[in-house]
Amino acid sequence: WSYSIETSRENFIGRLRSLASPAAMSVQALSGTFGAVLDPIFAFRCGVEVAPEQTVSVCYSTVASQSREQLDNLM
Repeated sequence: WSYSIETSRENFIGRLRSLASPAAMSVQALSGTFGAVLDPIFAFRCGVEVAPEQTVSVCYSTVASQSREQLDNLM
């Protein structure tokens, strides 16, 4: 499966758009930007195929740390 991410609220909403109709909902993949941004968000998009009569559970978690080493240990 493939996924895309976005951490910039500006990119997610888009120029002249609003939260009621963000640009991110009109594209196949999010921009993939990550790192320090002025107005951060966390958006994650992943496609899941569900067969008729099939049930699927989706779970995610987030982790934050002060270093990459600590992050690896937490994961």
